[in-house]
Amino acid sequence: MEDASLILYEAMLELPGLYLVSNGDQTRTLHEVLAAGGSFEEALQRREREPDAPNYTPRIAGMLDLRGEEPQLALGILKANPADPARTDRTSFRPAPPPPGFGLGLTTYQGDGDPLPSFQGEPLWLPLQGDARAVLERYWKALDPDNRVALAVKRVPAAGGPGEILLRNRHG
Repeated sequence: MEDASLILYEAMLELPGLYLVSNGDQTRTLHEVLAAGGSFEEALQRREREPDAPNYTPRIAGMLDLRGEEPQLALGILKANPADPARTDRTSFRPAPPPPGFGLGLTTYQGDGDPLPSFQGEPLWLPLQGDARAVLERYWKALDPDNRVALAVKRVPAAGGPGEILLRNRHG
């Protein structure tokens, strides 16, 4: 293992009224910058895409902010520039909150290939019908069995506070 930070990290962290998630150790950067009064976008400016050539895995992140009168969402993706993979393209999204029963998300890759093609486009609409266990199982079954590693679903109460986390991994 050359860089443990690429596989061992805190995928979900919280601050009062803020819920953070990512596919890498950038979750910690988000937490630190937001705790110091910075913004989601400022935190992502401090990071790069993963250094795992030739794929340069995109770093994706999300934030749910329940501190105001209306929930606020932020999603971001850091990926290799197609013309020069040594550079990182940064894209942030600030979509309106989806209606009940739906979520929004980003993925790291878009299909298969060599190298793997990075996600393109707008955030994906994700149906979230049922309880947290039903959502977890629906998305676990939707993953290609050869590429399943782990999946977590966190149910966050509308009023904030600690939520319920359900985990699934390839070992059971």
